[in-house]
Amino acid sequence: LFNCAGVSVPLDFEDLSASNFRSQVKLNYLGSTYIVKAFLPFMEQQNHLGGNIVLTSSMSGQAGTYGYSAYSPTKFAIRGFAECLSMELAAHKSNVNIMLAYPPDTNTPGYEIENQNKPEACRLISESGGIWEPDVVGRKIVKEALKSNPTFDIYFGIDGWMLSMLTSGMNPVTSVFDAVCQVALMGLLRFISLFYLLDFGRVTQNCSDQLIKEKDASKED
Repeated sequence: LFNCAGVSVPLDFEDLSASNFRSQVKLNYLGSTYIVKAFLPFMEQQNHLGGNIVLTSSMSGQAGTYGYSAYSPTKFAIRGFAECLSMELAAHKSNVNIMLAYPPDTNTPGYEIENQNKPEACRLISESGGIWEPDVVGRKIVKEALKSNPTFDIYFGIDGWMLSMLTSGMNPVTSVFDAVCQVALMGLLRFISLFYLLDFGRVTQNCSDQLIKEKDASKED
């Protein structure tokens, strides 16, 4: 079962309406929980098959950044839902596995719409991670879901791997390799992340300063 519907409205917090928050919570978070609620009982009845449920978070569900104060929380919520459900199913000895995908920016029609009103700071930070083609992202998710012993996290590229290790927290451990990396490299990865944060801070401050200059110039005119 693949849960991949989602929408993002990237704006400064002060420019977001209450309906912007509601619509993203309803689609991004509740949309996934309702679908799982509907399908899970039938999947568990197939004792000889079971299956995998793939929930789609985002790299913005691992680290909150400028412009995503409505979107990121819904994707963080998907992670919390996945962790809770994974623990419950394990306790019930269910034959259904929970998987959590963290796709990067993907070249889709929805992404094009998202970019139309995206704040400059948000755009610059997003572009630093590059953009992926949907067939590459889709194939990776399907490939991971079809494995006989699927992992909990599905990440993309070196940035995705680093974020997955760095934000592993209390994630279920489904790979010895990932567990070793998390324990051994957490300190180093945290150190590296500080440089990312410094760069993001520089970008957001420069954009803020530029906006102030533009406002001052318009007042003078």
